[in-house]
Amino acid sequence: MPILRPEWFALAIAQHPTLTPFGWTDAKQTWQEARQAWEEYGAVAEAVYDLVRLIRRRKTLLTYTSSYGIKHSVEDALGQYVPNGLLIATALTLGFRHKRIEHSPNSWFNMSLPDLSLLTWLGYLRAGRSTSSLGVRLAGFNTQLVLTVWPHLRPSAQQIVRTTLRLKD
Repeated sequence: MPILRPEWFALAIAQHPTLTPFGWTDAKQTWQEARQAWEEYGAVAEAVYDLVRLIRRRKTLLTYTSSYGIKHSVEDALGQYVPNGLLIATALTLGFRHKRIEHSPNSWFNMSLPDLSLLTWLGYLRAGRSTSSLGVRLAGFNTQLVLTVWPHLRPSAQQIVRTTLRLKD
């Protein structure tokens, strides 16, 4: 199992002792409790980091969707479970600005809505779900996000992406 990056422990435990793998809590945890909880998700941490680092930043916080919605987009694109707190810790580690939503385990971030919409679209394709209701605007799409999610897509989904985005082989 991959070991979580040391800065995530520092961030999650020292700077934010109320951040758990499942999001924010009002109860502080001991270092040992936190380490045990975080280590369980080490296998998915690298994939989340590699994907979230490609999301572009916007000037203002995106209050349209919280960390919980973003974690679902990342989860759908990767095809594996992603804890809300792991998404939050990753975003904070990568320097995204955030605001904790009061009385909630979630945060808002300054993440690009078009990039998050693209992740959702790719996740729907990966899962074989209909994308017709999404209304995703793909002009100026983030090529790096597509390339990172590409290996997780079935050949039929890859063909849809090629055709829709006018990608060459």
